[in-house]
Amino acid sequence: MASNAGSALTVMADRYQLKTKVPSNRRNTSMYKLGTFQQDYEYVAGSGDLEECNGRTGVTPGFPGGIYDYYATDSLPFPFLQRCVNGVS
Repeated sequence: MASNAGSALTVMADRYQLKTKVPSNRRNTSMYKLGTFQQDYEYVAGSGDLEECNGRTGVTPGFPGGIYDYYATDSLPFPFLQRCVNGVS
């Protein structure tokens, strides 16, 4: 839980999902399967643990007042690493 520094570690889930409709400006899917490019994914609010820059605020033993962290995902979908910066300080 983000507000409890003593809670167990959990795997964070991002909020990006593969689009169901192929964008008209995308390269041919017979050549590059859907999921190859960044534009193949969309941010879906409320579908995971992280915000659109793959970050969240939570407390830790070292930061009991809370700290904003970025996360790297270890599986599909996009993004694998942070692609934007949130203005949270």
